[in-house]
Amino acid sequence: MRALFTLAIFAGSFLLFLIQPMAAKMVLPTFGGAPAVWGVSLVFFQLLLLLGYAYANYLPRWIGERALVGVHATLLLLAGAVAWGLDLSRFRPEAGSAGPPALGVLAILSLTVGLPYLMVSTGAPLLQRWFAQTNDPDARDPFFLYAASNAGSLAGLLSYPFLIERQLALVGQLRFWALGFTGLVVLVLVCARYGGRAEASAASESDRPDTKTRLRWIALAAVPSSLLLGVTSFLTTNLAAIPLLWVIPLSLYLVTFIAAFRRGRSLAYAGLYRFGAFLLVPLTLVLALEATEPFFPLAIIHLAVFVIAGLACHGELAANRPSAAHLTEFYLFLSIGGVLGGSFNALLAPTVFPIAWEYPIALVAFLLLRPGERSRGDASIGLAVGLLTLALTLTAGAIGWEPGPLRTGIAYGLPIILAFLAIDRPLRYAMAFAGFLFVIGQFGLSAGGKIVYTERSFFGIHRVIDTPDGKFRSLVHGVTIHGRQSKSDPGTPLTYYHPTGPVGQVFQMRAGRDGDLRVALVGLGVGSLAAYGQPGDLYECYEIDPVVIDVARDPKLFTFLSSSAAELTFIEGDARIMLGAAKDAGYDIIVLDAFSSDAIPVHLLTKEAIELYLRVLAPEGVLAFHISNRYLTLSKVLVGACEELGLAGRYASDQPVLDEEREQGKEPSQWFFMARTEDQLRRAVPRTSLFEPVDQLERLPAWTDDRSNLLDVWGRAED
Repeated sequence: MRALFTLAIFAGSFLLFLIQPMAAKMVLPTFGGAPAVWGVSLVFFQLLLLLGYAYANYLPRWIGERALVGVHATLLLLAGAVAWGLDLSRFRPEAGSAGPPALGVLAILSLTVGLPYLMVSTGAPLLQRWFAQTNDPDARDPFFLYAASNAGSLAGLLSYPFLIERQLALVGQLRFWALGFTGLVVLVLVCARYGGRAEASAASESDRPDTKTRLRWIALAAVPSSLLLGVTSFLTTNLAAIPLLWVIPLSLYLVTFIAAFRRGRSLAYAGLYRFGAFLLVPLTLVLALEATEPFFPLAIIHLAVFVIAGLACHGELAANRPSAAHLTEFYLFLSIGGVLGGSFNALLAPTVFPIAWEYPIALVAFLLLRPGERSRGDASIGLAVGLLTLALTLTAGAIGWEPGPLRTGIAYGLPIILAFLAIDRPLRYAMAFAGFLFVIGQFGLSAGGKIVYTERSFFGIHRVIDTPDGKFRSLVHGVTIHGRQSKSDPGTPLTYYHPTGPVGQVFQMRAGRDGDLRVALVGLGVGSLAAYGQPGDLYECYEIDPVVIDVARDPKLFTFLSSSAAELTFIEGDARIMLGAAKDAGYDIIVLDAFSSDAIPVHLLTKEAIELYLRVLAPEGVLAFHISNRYLTLSKVLVGACEELGLAGRYASDQPVLDEEREQGKEPSQWFFMARTEDQLRRAVPRTSLFEPVDQLERLPAWTDDRSNLLDVWGRAED
């Protein structure tokens, strides 16, 4: 019997966490491939998990155990019908709403996987409740099944990027999940036959958790949930919004649950709290410096702190769990904490905070959860450390001390050392780090220059920064520069669009040769390419983020658009959707500039997307893909698309950039050009060694809307 319940719980959790990255990936194209889609999706799944736990906790009390089995069976069959009826059209871009993107994500998920996911989420607490009613020797303490639940969740998560996504197209993934759901229904109904008949014994009031205990449960669950999204946001913003990078932090999150609720000796969570507080020292320095390279060692630091914090919080939860009579209530409050932590990051923070305050706030909250001595004067330590940090940094800048290890060591090292001295006083330690991180973030001390403008949207945090010497102004998202302008030579496109670079040479070659140019710019940046516009040219700019449009059009920030000689129009929304409404053969050049690091909108690189571009491209037109990327070799799938669609291609890697050019504002870049025939491509791009044929490049099958996997292009781009 124990094996039967364990299998049912494992299978339900497997399906529960298999559908999360699967559904989020299907929703991504609707919202431009933004990393925030995963955060909002995770909150949606946490909310439904909360509803599932509430269902398991309250419904038996309201209708009785015997009636519950019938009601539950009926709802499972209804959810099964919905699961088998799912189709990809429900996830397509046209399914999106015109309102806030976050609400759009929630709406699509609710109308598609909502009911099946809700019913699967009720399984673990209900099955544990029913197991507690059996005659099994372990029925009095069924919490070991929680470890089986988390093991199933971990298996579901890991199987998606490494197995399911690689082997099955999206339609097949949906059918696989529906088949698994059908098997789960059978297992749950069999388990109900053994454990769902007896009325549960009344819970004892003597061991009922008090309000303080319940609030502690919520806090201990909320902090790791918030840290989960904070770490995931760091990974996906600085790499790519792909299921693997969603799965890694969430898998580690589940591992902490498995370790905490395993049978046998409890985790020494007090020691874990102290170890986590110690590891926060290097992580705080990483955050202060806004360091993202080398990526993998720094990612390990972020993940290590996250894991230790999760083990400490979940270990304390396991050590203070109630009796089996209050099992479903315990899970309900854990779920409330998970929803609050996730909602804080995904829904509240983007609307309240101009920068990513939610991550350091969660780290400080972890420090505050540490048990230990507290005094009234502890809070003032944070103010003192913050003021010291500000004074040292501003003094170093005022005396002209160049940035470097020594300046960093003094300006940041001294405050961190002072904070570390308070490691045995939890409140004092937390307030010291809070003061340090607040000053660093509020005054942008590590931004690499003067912050002129900051704005946050669903698609990220955008900052306009002047270099310390005042020569250049840049638009920065995460660690990626999305455009730069010279103060002394504002009319020359810089960075990846420099006149000597690949796309700059193409625009100069086409200018004035074929009459007025009709150009589509997918991804606006600061409007650098508009500087190549001539009188009579038409540039139509497609941009999904309204904040980017506002920044580029503001002449107080950048003047590429306001000074362009071309006629400019701006089309807000996802380019894949908006280009569908463009007239056939309307553009001489289509520039796809949405793949340069940060999140990768895969739906703009698929075979179907390229076919759309060809429909709106003039017969002699050219497609230009900007594929500069730190971690992904996107040329592989574009070579495959050229072969499958019978197109001609050129790859241009402008590497490395000379020191003199870098001083002028140029950056290395990789571009991929396509045309319908080889003759057309020869007339569209210069005949130089920079533009090499793609015959010898590594190729992969073209991505499609139904099948893509960024793991296939993992690795640094070819130079």
